[in-house]
Amino acid sequence: MQNIQQALKNFAARYQGIGLFSTGFNVVNYARVLYNVEGSTDDPAISGGGWKKLLTDNGIDGNCYVTSPSPDRDGTSHPGFDVGGHMTPNADGHVANGGICYLMPLCKWHNSTRRDGTPFEHEETEMLKLSGFMESDLALTFAARLPGDAAYRLVSVEGDALAVRPINAPQLHLFDARVAGPALPPNYLLFRQVEEGGAVRFVIEDSRFQDL
Repeated sequence: MQNIQQALKNFAARYQGIGLFSTGFNVVNYARVLYNVEGSTDDPAISGGGWKKLLTDNGIDGNCYVTSPSPDRDGTSHPGFDVGGHMTPNADGHVANGGICYLMPLCKWHNSTRRDGTPFEHEETEMLKLSGFMESDLALTFAARLPGDAAYRLVSVEGDALAVRPINAPQLHLFDARVAGPALPPNYLLFRQVEEGGAVRFVIEDSRFQDL
């Protein structure tokens, strides 16, 4: 699995110069068949939990939700709750950028790309409905695009984890290499919140990564 520095760098490269949708989530009950989303990604091994933590922080826990199909052998990861799996009712697994998908507990066996296109039945129905889906999003880049008062959001690599924090306009001088100030993290991206036609969007204002 790619490391967090590479994952954040890939995200920044994919969406540089593009207005990203703001995000939102709420707890819903959804009982219909669901499919793995193509183009989503697990968080790398991030201290703190990533997508799984987003579920548990909202009271959603337990075993992998999928009841059918079941692994045909013992010794698989099922029924463990290993990841927060991105799901869609679309059989082709496609979710448009900025679109809606669902997040529910999955084991690694069901979250595998080998199960793409496979209809998943589930008895547990409580899950998160996510808006503002972006391909290969990370939990922290998603959270950084939640609407709020701060005009800027910094997502940085801090040791073996990602961190997100608000940045106010007076602090932007820190991103000018000509101005002395506290050292910036060596690997980061900076979102700027913008109003666009009455809707909130985010653009990547700045990014910087050490050579891998």
